[in-house]
Amino acid sequence: RREELFTQRYAQLRAWALRLTNQNRESAEDLVQDAFIQFALGRTSLEDIDNIDGYLRRMLRYMHLSRINRSAQRFFDQTLSLSDYDSFQQTWRTIAPPDRIQAQEELCRICTYACSRKETSRAGSVLILRFFHDYYPTEIARILCTSRHCVDQWQRLARSELKLYLTSPTRLRFVNGKSKAATKTVPTKLSGVNCDVLSELRQMIFRSRQGQCLQIDELHEIYELGNGEALITAKLGHLVSCPACLDVVNQILGLPLLADRWQPEIEDQKNHPPDDTSGTSAGGPVDNLQSGYRRRLREVREHKPQELQIAVNGSVFGSLKVSSDRSELDLNLGQQRIDFVEVYSEQGVQLMFLSVSEAARSTTEQWARIELSEGRSLEARLCFKSDPILHLTYLEPAQQPTQALTLVQAVKEHSPITRNSAQPGVSRSKAVLRSVQQFVRTILGNRRVITGDSDTSRQDLMLVRASLPRKPLWTRPEFLTAVLCLLMISAFLIFKNKIPQRETATSLLVRATLAEETLVPEVGQVTRRSITLEERSSAQGPLISRQRIEVWQKSDQKERARRVYDERNQLIAATWTKEKGAITVYHHGSKPQSQPIVERPDFLLMKPQDIWQLDVSAKEFKMLIKEAEEAHVEETVATYTLRYDKETHVGSSRLLKATLTLGRPNLHTIEETLLIERSGELREYRFVETSFERLPQTAVQPDVFEIEKELSESPPAGTRTREIDSSPGTPAVVTNLPLASTELEVDVAYLLNQANREGNEQVTLSRTSNGSLRVDGIVESEQRKMELLHALAPVNNNPAVKIEITSVEAMKRGTVSPQTITIRDAEDTANAIAVYNELRAYFNRTKRSNTNTIEKQDREDELDEYVRAFSTNVVNRAYRVLFHAIELQRLANRFGKVDMRTVSSDARVKWLQMTREHATIIERETAVLRIQLQPILFAGQLTTPDDDFDIAGDLDLCRAIERLHKVALANNQAIRDAFTISAKSSSAAIKSSQFRHSLLIAEKLAAKISEFSAR
Repeated sequence: RREELFTQRYAQLRAWALRLTNQNRESAEDLVQDAFIQFALGRTSLEDIDNIDGYLRRMLRYMHLSRINRSAQRFFDQTLSLSDYDSFQQTWRTIAPPDRIQAQEELCRICTYACSRKETSRAGSVLILRFFHDYYPTEIARILCTSRHCVDQWQRLARSELKLYLTSPTRLRFVNGKSKAATKTVPTKLSGVNCDVLSELRQMIFRSRQGQCLQIDELHEIYELGNGEALITAKLGHLVSCPACLDVVNQILGLPLLADRWQPEIEDQKNHPPDDTSGTSAGGPVDNLQSGYRRRLREVREHKPQELQIAVNGSVFGSLKVSSDRSELDLNLGQQRIDFVEVYSEQGVQLMFLSVSEAARSTTEQWARIELSEGRSLEARLCFKSDPILHLTYLEPAQQPTQALTLVQAVKEHSPITRNSAQPGVSRSKAVLRSVQQFVRTILGNRRVITGDSDTSRQDLMLVRASLPRKPLWTRPEFLTAVLCLLMISAFLIFKNKIPQRETATSLLVRATLAEETLVPEVGQVTRRSITLEERSSAQGPLISRQRIEVWQKSDQKERARRVYDERNQLIAATWTKEKGAITVYHHGSKPQSQPIVERPDFLLMKPQDIWQLDVSAKEFKMLIKEAEEAHVEETVATYTLRYDKETHVGSSRLLKATLTLGRPNLHTIEETLLIERSGELREYRFVETSFERLPQTAVQPDVFEIEKELSESPPAGTRTREIDSSPGTPAVVTNLPLASTELEVDVAYLLNQANREGNEQVTLSRTSNGSLRVDGIVESEQRKMELLHALAPVNNNPAVKIEITSVEAMKRGTVSPQTITIRDAEDTANAIAVYNELRAYFNRTKRSNTNTIEKQDREDELDEYVRAFSTNVVNRAYRVLFHAIELQRLANRFGKVDMRTVSSDARVKWLQMTREHATIIERETAVLRIQLQPILFAGQLTTPDDDFDIAGDLDLCRAIERLHKVALANNQAIRDAFTISAKSSSAAIKSSQFRHSLLIAEKLAAKISEFSAR
């Protein structure tokens, strides 16, 4: 029914796809095919779809958006070799038309490997059947008389060997000797550009066949009588390279012939159907739908992924390795709007498409399920709660040992050839004879046994087996073969990891450029990049100057500001780019002036004062060197380094050397070095990125993208003279402290937290109005001051951090200010704490005297001492809880306006570690308070509060911290009123049920916060 519904709407969907793809027929056809596959595979109820036309059109639009994103991310997210794909058709679809000519050489080498390997291993034959002849894995299993699991293992082995063959073929043993000689006549190039690539590759395979064709009777014995052992490697190698023999097998097994499988890759554009076709004519799109679409549908059903990639709104959001028969993943999608979710395999095969309807947003969840071959299934459930959560389940039942026998036994049922019914007894006798031979051959270690045509029953076979001597396990050939295979597989896996993967400078620059163009900040974000520029007289020469470049850019890329500071943190140059494309340039000593945008970066090399305007990017580096293929690549664990040593003339300057360093795996540019000769003088310019972050636009001052008023406005002459007179040694430049990043603020807060664990010192961290950080504090002694300065040494020289810590000793040595006398009215206070009687009665019961005879007054003094010590301990503990609650609140308020998911992983770990330390102390101290006060003030056991607070994200964490701070304040006030002497002493609050409940709430909140911070 689903195929019928889709077929009725084919013409309208194809017209809509043509409009989406700008009349690109090939892309539109692929888009409609993908929609058909997902609509046919879906197992959701059709009754849940109110408007099928609108549902399919929305699916096409979302798939088109996803294709655009995937085409842009293909080069830097994941690059697969041609040998990693299942079939030629799938590989050819992923190659862009301009790159297909270059890919033909690699395809020829893959074909050469298959032709050579098929003579010595089944891996080569499986590769030919699957990749070049376009057989499905289940079909290959029937041809090989084995299971689908064995076919997957042969295919995996062929891919591993093929990757080594393409990089270092001499390291494979089978390349030498017979196999190499056997493939001498196989051509390694195709005839032309516009040739039928797949047809020529198949002709290469057919020309490589060896040996005589298999007899019809022999094929019938293999496939009808179940004698799969007769299909040795050499015969299988001939079978896959002989079209006549292969078609005979296809007829026996009831499989499509080779002619039905072959489709040319290059189609005449004139043969495309018109755009307004109705799909009713014979041979039109509907017929193509019934043939080609269903074949693509089976291709998706039989595809077995090794890794699942989840994309949300067209962008990859996570992945899941398939490592067991049941693989599950729970993915928190954040607070973004979810329009559609896709699931791809590692080869880019779309397995599932889940379009989120408007009606589902108001419900609790939406699900989708598809059924794959061999009992496999993929299910996705999207839950709409505080944050959307995607639950993905992939089921792959374990391979049963009997499945291989079932496939062999099912050969007769699927064969369309008429069998000879005149002699049923003869066929039955041959089948029984073959089963006896296989049984005895298994017992005797696969040795051939000649038997007669007698019909032996199952009971007789069991008696024969029992009477034969049994060999020990370690002396059997099959045991030794299994051990040898395990050793070979282990050696191969170890050797595989050492195979180098070489990258070229051209491909790295293309992928890095695409990464820079596509990875733009989200709407409402601002990108901040800090770069250090060093100028030297030559390579490894003395340092001439060091400058710091700050680059600010909005998400729309229309507004941009670049400022240059010298070593004294003074502004010496800047550029501002506005929405209309105009650029304003400022140089030290002159007013900002407008100038045209420099289209070519090599023009900036002509003037040394303009070198700072270069963008440290792969795009401009490629434009500078012009010949990327001349550069060579050096790889490390964390970086790619591109070195270009060819001399390039730029006006009167010469670029002698250029170096670009890219980070792995995102190919982000982190360093660039240029060696330039100008008028006989050498200069080396080294750009090093020191920080890169994305901030919410609300956390950035608006004037960051504006020209400083001091630069654009000319002060009066008298004012300028007075400024010069008052500071004759200071140049008239504008100073501007750098803006401290969030990572830097986390580092400073972490260092302070480690140095001030007790919390009894007045040391604070604050952010100034210009965005820099300031550490102020007063400590007891000079020694403690030096300890704090030593702890802050990693950030002491950072220009964005200012540290001012003084000691009480230094203040005493300074000028003594006149003492101020403050007169206050005396307040009436109580003579004892509010819970004095309760404490006294408790200690009188629990604290026994050390002596038998004791004076009454001495006993009273002893009880008072217990009361005083206990009260002091409780009050001090309550203040420790309050202090850590305050520190926890400050930590949450300090980073409350920053999305901590966007900072570096190291900064987030430190932030969560500080949160966890404070919360753990609060939980521990509150529990001790509860245990101390329970036997004195709380009758019976405390009941667990019903209030349940779940922390699912950073926003919930901040709310929990704020609530814990309020509870800690209330608990501290109640304890101070009950355990200290003042005019407000009272025990009403501490004896109430609310206080008991509040203690448990504080303990539970602290435990939740600590648990979330430890994730």
